[in-house]
Amino acid sequence: MALARSVDGHLARQSVAMEVVRHPRTKTLQQAVRVAGVDPRHVARAVLVEGGGRTLMAVLPLSYVLDFAALEILLAAPPQLLPAERAAPWFPDCEPGCVPPLPAAYGLEAVFDRALFALDHVVLEAGSRSALVRLDAVNFARLAGDATRASIAWPDDRLRLRRGAEGQDDDGVPVERLTPGSGLRTRIEAVYQLPLMPGHAHALLKLRTEADAGAADLAAVVEQDPSLAAQVLRYARSPLFGYRGRVDSVADAIARVLGYDLVLDLALGLAALKPFSIPADGPLGLDAFWQHATLSASLSQRLVRLLPAHQRPAPGTAYVCGLLHNFGYLLLGQLFQPEFYLLNRMTAANPDAAVTDLEKQLLCRGQAREVLCAGHAEVGAWVLESWGMPEPMIVAARSHHDAECSDEHGVYADLVQLADRLLKLHGIGDGAPGALPEGLLERYALEPAPLHDEIDDLLAASARADPLRGPGGG
Repeated sequence: MALARSVDGHLARQSVAMEVVRHPRTKTLQQAVRVAGVDPRHVARAVLVEGGGRTLMAVLPLSYVLDFAALEILLAAPPQLLPAERAAPWFPDCEPGCVPPLPAAYGLEAVFDRALFALDHVVLEAGSRSALVRLDAVNFARLAGDATRASIAWPDDRLRLRRGAEGQDDDGVPVERLTPGSGLRTRIEAVYQLPLMPGHAHALLKLRTEADAGAADLAAVVEQDPSLAAQVLRYARSPLFGYRGRVDSVADAIARVLGYDLVLDLALGLAALKPFSIPADGPLGLDAFWQHATLSASLSQRLVRLLPAHQRPAPGTAYVCGLLHNFGYLLLGQLFQPEFYLLNRMTAANPDAAVTDLEKQLLCRGQAREVLCAGHAEVGAWVLESWGMPEPMIVAARSHHDAECSDEHGVYADLVQLADRLLKLHGIGDGAPGALPEGLLERYALEPAPLHDEIDDLLAASARADPLRGPGGG
């Protein structure tokens, strides 16, 4: 469909002049804006919030973030975002995830950010993943009608890392305005009630403890989950590994290409990641997460051979440590969606800032301090530890941003940190910016040139590869 029925009917009843902007099918509004070549500053997005017994559609520019303090004044109550599953019933004729910013078409009360009415045209999501609608300023104002107009959002260029003696830029936005204040206690308690390990991950973990387990046992577990089996086969066939023969089954992948240990670690990592989902877009979104995770995993594995022989760990374990080291982002994105959304936007707005600094500014506040101040590294380690995952994976998750890790498995954290720093030099991932850490180079008697050669080779190979995707990915 080009437009949802309610959207099409509402525009027709209002006799609104419009242009339908068709584009290839996408998963998100942000992707649609990119492929359609639309200026994001002219795109209106909508979110549903509730408070004081009211449900309200807030409409703001795509390049802005919501001001929860302003909404609290309008609602006379603390606002809370409606999660996707609760917002969906309001839009039964729309494709999943679409929220057209046309409140009158769906019988919703609304507030529009004033910045939208300073634009000469506005582009709207129309209920479809393959079309947008462009309206001039006059027709957009007609559709907004007598809905409330207020300043309810801040532009991305105000999302600056706080600096200086006072801890804030002169024109920076206080981040406490940009996330909901109430409801944190429930979400924090949810962290302590950590999610259960997925069934296939539990079965794979059990294989690690069974001395007589073999390739047939491993293949049987992996093949019970088609998405895991597909990912193992995709990796075995990838130019990243370099096998040129046919690989038609998981058993082939184990016997001919990858080996038992690597397939076990790879499948365990993929199964552990499977229950979690975060927004697709942005530098910390799911698409970037998977690109970074798979490159970090492959690079960590490659770097093992550059270490002195007496310091080399297991390459397969290094791989899965790279795959899982940012596991904490998935938990933050699932349980703390507004905070994660803002962290994602702040990371995009501050590309030269360390993500650990942004986390401290955003997450180390008020009621959230107890759980969130440690950031994604500690949160990810909590979950992996609660599941009984192998110790190297826990250490890599917890310590991959540490300048020095003294743990007996610290080499895995060091490898991941080196991989992330190399990737950051190519504009990929959340590693700290700047030169490679001298301490790590000295600890393992490494020279920079071979490290740069490894990442150049990896990026060249990955450009030719069918990329590893998240479990369930197409």
